[in-house]
Amino acid sequence: TSRSDFLATHVAVNNIELYSKFDPTDSSRSVRFQEAKSEEDVLSQFILRPDDNHQLLLVVGESGAGKSHLIRWFNERLLNERPEDEVILFVRRSDNTLKSTIKQLLDKPEISAIANKEVYKRLVEATAVIDENKLKGEILSKFILEVEHDEDQYEDDDSEGEDKADISPNEKRKLVAFLKYKKVQSRMLEIDGPIDRIYMKVAQSGKVASDIDAFFLAEDFDFDDDDIEDIEENADKDTIKMVRKLSLNPEKKDAIAKYLNQFLDVVIQRCSGLESGDFEEIFKDIRRALKNDGKRLTILIEDITSFTGVNAALLNALTTEHTGYGNEDLCRISSVIGITSGYFKD
Repeated sequence: TSRSDFLATHVAVNNIELYSKFDPTDSSRSVRFQEAKSEEDVLSQFILRPDDNHQLLLVVGESGAGKSHLIRWFNERLLNERPEDEVILFVRRSDNTLKSTIKQLLDKPEISAIANKEVYKRLVEATAVIDENKLKGEILSKFILEVEHDEDQYEDDDSEGEDKADISPNEKRKLVAFLKYKKVQSRMLEIDGPIDRIYMKVAQSGKVASDIDAFFLAEDFDFDDDDIEDIEENADKDTIKMVRKLSLNPEKKDAIAKYLNQFLDVVIQRCSGLESGDFEEIFKDIRRALKNDGKRLTILIEDITSFTGVNAALLNALTTEHTGYGNEDLCRISSVIGITSGYFKD
C-alpha cells in the first residue's frame, strides 16, 4: 500500500505490554515494568528518543498479531517527526527471504556508500540467482559436510539435557550415512521438507516465505513403514541403525533436529558466499560514518526471520553499544525488531 493509504486506514494498536524480561515459555518469569501502553505512548517514550541511550526493542507476538504493521507505523511517524540528526533504516518483510532483504539493504544510500567494498561485493554476489535444485542440493551437502567435520562431542552416547545440541561420534557417523541415502535425501528435499523450507527463506521465489519454519523439525524424521522397509532392505548398516533409532525414540528425532539446526547459519552463509562478520562490519562502517557526521541511527526490521542465516551476526551488530572500550567511534543505535513468540521461544 501507498504511504497515504497506510496512514489513512491505520487502526491504533493499544494495550501493548512492556517487559524488561520476557519468557514465552513461562509467564511467571517475565518481568513487566510498566502498565500496558498505547502505540502513541510507546512512540513518544521509546521510538522518538531525544537522548543518546543504546536500545534494542523486540516486538513479540503471534503470527498475524500486527507486529509488522506496528513497526511500519513507527517508521512512518519517524519520517515525519524525527530529529534532523536521526537516520532511519527500515527493512520491510517483502517476500521475507535473505536475498530480498540484502537487496533492500543494498538500495539504502547509507550502505551503498560504505567504504568496505569487499563486504559490499559479497552482498551483491549473495543476491545472484542460483538454480533452485542446485541450491537445495548445495544446502543439504553442506549440512552433511558440517556433520562430517564436527569434532565437538559429549562423553557418552546417552547424554541428556534439553539444551544440549550434540550427539556422539558414533551417532554422527550414522547420521552422515543416513543423510547420504537417496530415500532420505528425497525426503529432505521434497516440497515443505526441511531443505525446501530453508531454501525458501534464503532465495527469492514466487512464494511468500513469511511464516515458514526455516530449520529442521522433529517431524522431518518421521518415516512411514514403506520407507523404513526400503531402507532396511537396501541401505548400509549405519543408515539402518539410525532409522531404527529414530523410529523407536521420538526424543532422538528432536535431538537430531536440534543438532543439525546449530549449523544453519554457517550453511546459509557458505551457500550465499557471505562471511560470518559481514553484517557486523557493515553496521560498524555505517555507524562510524554517521558518528563522523554527528548523526545517530534507528533501524526498524519488520521480521527477524528475513535475516535467516545471519540472525546471530545481525544481533551482534545491533547489541554493540556505542560506549565502552573501542566503540567510541560508533554512533548510537536504536533497534526495533519484529519476532514471533514461537521463533523467540525456540
